[in-house]
Amino acid sequence: MILLLLQYLLYSLCRWSVIFIQQVVYFLSGNFQSTDRAQLENEYELSAQVMQIRWRWKFHLLFIPSFGDFIATHQQFAHPDYVLSDNVSLYTITATHAVFVETPPNVDVHSSDVNAFMYIAQFRHAHRVITLPMSSFHKLAAEIGDPKAKLTCNCSVGRCGSTTFLQLFEAIPGVVSLAEPGSFTRLQLMMPHPQIPPAEYMLRLQSIVRLLCKPHTSKPTMYCIKIASSTTAVVEAIAAIFPKMRFLFIYRNGKETVQSDIRAHSKSSYFRVLRAIQISPILRLFLTNTMTKWCTAGGGTERYSWATKDDFLGSLSVFSTFWLKWAVNCSRYIHFRESGIQIKAVRYEDLLDKPEAVCQVLLNYYEITHQHIAKALHSLQRDSQRNTPISRNKLKNERGITITPSIMAEVNFISSRLGLSKITEDMKALPGTFAIN
Repeated sequence: MILLLLQYLLYSLCRWSVIFIQQVVYFLSGNFQSTDRAQLENEYELSAQVMQIRWRWKFHLLFIPSFGDFIATHQQFAHPDYVLSDNVSLYTITATHAVFVETPPNVDVHSSDVNAFMYIAQFRHAHRVITLPMSSFHKLAAEIGDPKAKLTCNCSVGRCGSTTFLQLFEAIPGVVSLAEPGSFTRLQLMMPHPQIPPAEYMLRLQSIVRLLCKPHTSKPTMYCIKIASSTTAVVEAIAAIFPKMRFLFIYRNGKETVQSDIRAHSKSSYFRVLRAIQISPILRLFLTNTMTKWCTAGGGTERYSWATKDDFLGSLSVFSTFWLKWAVNCSRYIHFRESGIQIKAVRYEDLLDKPEAVCQVLLNYYEITHQHIAKALHSLQRDSQRNTPISRNKLKNERGITITPSIMAEVNFISSRLGLSKITEDMKALPGTFAIN
C-alpha cells in the first residue's frame, strides 16, 4: 500500500507538471485562445481536443475511470464527429466534459477476449484521449439520435455471474456487449452536483447511452449494457428516458455472493481504500460520498439513508458491508418492478443447474432467435473474468471469512430492514424471477 501511495504521488506530480508546462506553452503559442473558444457553444466545429497519451496509471484497475488516469499532450482541435469512429469510445465524464479514448483499429474494447470490463480494455489500449465540452457532447448526441438497434440493460448484485450472462449474449451474432461503462458509474458518483441539476442529469444519461451505442460499421442488431453493481440506482432514470429498453436483474444467494466478493476484493488495494474510508471518521468527512454510493448501489434515495449514517456504516464488519450492497441491490430491483419498469430477474444458481433452459428463457425475453443457442452455451465454458485481477485462476486459493454471531446479527438486521430473507434461511426468489423448468 505504501508503494502504491508513492507511485500515486509521483504520477500526480508528473501529471500536474505536464499540465502546467502545457498551459505555459498554450499561453506563449496563442493556443489558450483556441482552448477557450473550444468551450463555447458557437465554436462547435472545432470543440474536440485530441491529445496523445504519454503515460497512464491507476491506483487499481477496478477503480472508476477518470480523466486523471492519463498524462496526455495536445495534438489538435477537431470536429466532434471525430469520436464517431469505430475505434473511439466514451471512457468517462467530468462535470464539464465527456472523455473519449481512441484505441488501435484491431482492438475491440467491447470484446470479452480483450477484457471482461470495457473500461479496463480502454485504459490498457488507448493511445489518444479526446475531450468534448458538455454542450458539444449533447449536440453530437442529438445529431445521431437514439440507437437504431435494440437496447437491453443488465444490472446485478455483483459477483453473481453477471459477466457470464453478458458473455452469453456477446456470443450471439449482431450483439454488442458493453461491460460496465465508466461514464454511468462516474456520473452517479458525482451526484448530487451543483453543476448538474435533475434535467441536466437526465440529459447526460441520454447522451451517454446515445454515444455508447453510436452508429457502427458492423451494424449491430442489439446493444447489451451491463451496469456496475455499485450504480444500480441509475436504472430508474435510464428506463424513463428509454421506455422500450428491456432490463434484466441477475442475483444469487446472499451468503455466496458476499463470500465471493470477499475472495475477490477484500485483500486488494481497491477495497482497502474503501474500507479505510468506511472505518475512519476523518476520511468519511471528506470522502463519505464514495463509500455510501458504493454501499447503496448509487445512493439518491431516502429509502437507504439509515444505512449511510456514521454510527451504523462506520461500525459494520467487512462481511456486513458487502451484505449491505447485496441487500440494497435486491431492494432496488423490487422497487423498480413496483415502479412499472420492464425488468425481470434470473438466478445464477439456475444458470449453473440448467444452463440450456436459462438460455432459452433469456433468448425469448430478448426476442432473439434460438438458432444461436449452441454458441451461447459454448461461451459459458470460458472464465468470464479472464484477463482481469479477479480471474478464476487468480482467486482459486482465496477463502471467505467465518461468520460470527455478531456478523449474523448485523446482516439479519439489514435483511429485516429491507424485507429480505435472513442469512440462516433459504433465500426466497425475488418477484419477477424467471421460473426455470
